Amino acid sequence: MIALRKQVADQVRSGLLPKLGAAAAGASERAKQDALGVADPEASYWIGALMAYCGHREPALELLRSAISRSDCSFPAVDRDPLWTSLRDDPEVAQIRRLGNACRERFLAHRRATGRG
Repeated sequence: MIALRKQVADQVRSGLLPKLGAAAAGASERAKQDALGVADPEASYWIGALMAYCGHREPALELLRSAISRSDCSFPAVDRDPLWTSLRDDPEVAQIRRLGNACRERFLAHRRATGRG
C-alpha cells in the first residue's frame, strides 16, 4: 500500500505539480480544504502525506494536526511512512509528534479500561 501511494506521489510530484506552476499552490489549498471536509480524519493524514512528499510543508502539517485532533493519532505511522521523510526532522513535526503520541496513549488507555487490550 505504501509503495503504491509513493508511486502515485512520484507521478504527481514529477508530472502534475511542476506543470501546474503557480497554480500548484491553489491546487494544494483546494486539496487541503477537501481533505478537511471529509469526516474520516484518515483522509487528512493521507492527503497530508502526499502534500509533504510534494514539498507543501504548511498544508501537510495542518492536515497532520487536523488528523490527530480528530483522533487519528498518526504516530508511529509518520515515523515509518516514506511520504513524510522530508518533514520528519522538522521541529514542528516534533511538536505534532508529542500530540500524536498523547493521542495514542489515550487510545491505548481506553482499550485497557474497556478490556480490549
